[in-house]
Amino acid sequence: MRLPQFGIFAQGTVAHEFIEFDLRPDVDRARAGRLITQLQQPQVAAGGVNLVVAFGAELWSRLAPGEVPQGLGPFREVVGLDGKRIPAIQHDVFVWISGSSSDVVFEHSRAAMTAIEDVAIVATE
Repeated sequence: MRLPQFGIFAQGTVAHEFIEFDLRPDVDRARAGRLITQLQQPQVAAGGVNLVVAFGAELWSRLAPGEVPQGLGPFREVVGLDGKRIPAIQHDVFVWISGSSSDVVFEHSRAAMTAIEDVAIVATE
């Protein structure tokens, strides 16, 4: 990305939405990449909404094969000290939207889904 994703480190966010997308079959990859990378967050993380985008390793390799970061691989399961598990489901794009209120996060989640609906479908929400 052109700018660091400040939303990763945002504090004071009480509302969160996690959305995973898969590209539609036979979609133009260049168009998909352009639309997805146009999802943006505000440049200030406090008091508004934060948007973080992560690409799955397979999609990144298809969109920009010459720019794959060293060591990039499939998402891995996370297991906490208490044994609780977060599964590693492999989808093409992961979007995390957080903010100061549920309504603002809801609005931005729907806007993100609408912005890329021509090239991607919601896999999990």
